[in-house]
Amino acid sequence: MDCEVKRGMSKDEAERRLNEGLENLKRVFNGDGGRLRGIPKVADTRLVFYKAPVTAVATKLEVLDLGGLGIPNIVGYLSSQTTNTGYPYLLDLVDTYVRVDSRLLDYVKTLLTKYAGLNVEDNRVKELVNTLLQLTNPQKAYLYRQMEG
Repeated sequence: MDCEVKRGMSKDEAERRLNEGLENLKRVFNGDGGRLRGIPKVADTRLVFYKAPVTAVATKLEVLDLGGLGIPNIVGYLSSQTTNTGYPYLLDLVDTYVRVDSRLLDYVKTLLTKYAGLNVEDNRVKELVNTLLQLTNPQKAYLYRQMEG
């Protein structure tokens, strides 16, 4: 089932796809006949924002309180543990273990251009390679600035 709504599609097709997507979500959160009984808990995830005293930016968190501690208590604790990066220390700690070294990105970039026969002097090719190597974690954006600099 393709439930993606795309620009230029007819209203009827868009409604059909949207309804399919909603039905899929209902099946996920209602357990799909008992096969996914734990999944409904995900619907209890709360989106929260907080601004810790040590940072100028707000932090966005998705919190699922499975232990019954209370969202304010969890957010309060994480806020007290937030470092100057704007993220709780626990996330920074995990980040140190999963961080991608910029040398690895340079190596992958070299392999892409060498084996794909790409002309690295072409700005469109540079943009394509950088796009392919982008990370989804904004904390790691500095790696790309180092590569481009």
